[in-house]
Amino acid sequence: MPVRTDFDFVPHEVRAILSAVHGAGFQVWLVGGALRDFFLGLPPKDWDLATTASGETLMGMFPKVIPVGLQHGTVTVHREGGGVEVTCLGSLEGLSLEEDLERRDFTFNAMALLYPTGELLDPFMGMRDLQGRTVRAVVNPHRRFREDPARILRAARFMESLQFKMDPRTRAGVPSGLPGLGEVAAERVRDEMLRILSARKASRALDWLRRVGALDRVMPELAESYQKRGSSRPHMSLYEQSLLTVDMCPCPLPVRLAAVMGQLGKGRTRRMARGGGRAGEDWRQEGARMAVKIMERWRMPKRDIKRVEAVIARQLTPQAVYWSRPRMRKALARLEREEVQDVMDLVLARAAALKRHERERRALREKMKNLLESDPPLRTRDLRLTGQDVMRLLNLKPGPMVGKVLQKMHEQVLKNPSLNHPEHLEILMKKMFLKVSAP
Repeated sequence: MPVRTDFDFVPHEVRAILSAVHGAGFQVWLVGGALRDFFLGLPPKDWDLATTASGETLMGMFPKVIPVGLQHGTVTVHREGGGVEVTCLGSLEGLSLEEDLERRDFTFNAMALLYPTGELLDPFMGMRDLQGRTVRAVVNPHRRFREDPARILRAARFMESLQFKMDPRTRAGVPSGLPGLGEVAAERVRDEMLRILSARKASRALDWLRRVGALDRVMPELAESYQKRGSSRPHMSLYEQSLLTVDMCPCPLPVRLAAVMGQLGKGRTRRMARGGGRAGEDWRQEGARMAVKIMERWRMPKRDIKRVEAVIARQLTPQAVYWSRPRMRKALARLEREEVQDVMDLVLARAAALKRHERERRALREKMKNLLESDPPLRTRDLRLTGQDVMRLLNLKPGPMVGKVLQKMHEQVLKNPSLNHPEHLEILMKKMFLKVSAP
């Protein structure tokens, strides 16, 4: 893998920072993930630098510098398009660049390219591991995982996203970090898990986490489904069904989240049924509640939580191919249009995971496509009738009755969307509810 010395693969704004620091008389290196991705032929994303300058010096050189970790020698220099994290060796007394690289997680992230000469510093043979497609911890795996247990999640992500194997000695160090996984900030766990779920074959990373004992600590709800059999395919556990569904999903993250969490309620409702509680259709609502708890634990944005919750609570089974149109519309009622598309993607992925016949999957895809194109009034607000209309036509005062009338009218329109016209709705409503306004 050749090293380029002209730095023309680096964005102009980042080169400007490199040039300014070098011009001020300090050494400065490109380090971290961007360098790794460049050597792999991938588009670099996260730009990290290291320099002999101090954090205070950088704060005087650039208009916007955030001392995010100044006590640890780290600042973020803001530029157009994002921030550049800079390790300031000048703020860390006696620390050399090689010692800084030794503190990093994996060898392919512990290289540095000197600006402007392009001289590569690779003290831990990261280039060798890139070429050998190997995830190897820097120097001491046990220490690296104890220092930062989130590196276990990062290892799973790198193995899947880069299609790398794990060095056996590094694998042996994983148990050292397991006890500390519960202490990792929720936001960091969330970010790593979302990156894993975005990978093409997320199932491989998730199952590796289960096998090393990490899934129990970051997503125990999924880990416990490993022992629970599915009813659609009794030879497959709910865990296997969930992982296969994730792999069959399109990339939009809300769908993948719904796929990995969507079956979790089944095991819980069966246990509830044995204890005298309710089962049946409640598995969807129970799964939605469990998903909300996981996403709140990960501190995900409320909008994303609401979207995934809605998709899980309204998810369809592959048997929906045999449903009537009114039943299908009723099942999807109260969803936003983007959520209807999510439900469609999820049920098709699940049908593929359960190895439904292609003819059945094609029929299901066509039914869902036709439903979307017809744009049915799935929400009460889609009615061509408002609360004001109800009060005027039925001589009602504001109150709960207005909402009940709208809900009943919506139920009729779900059965027959052609009724969703002001005149038709007025006639139907008077026929059904005129007695409400009678003296």
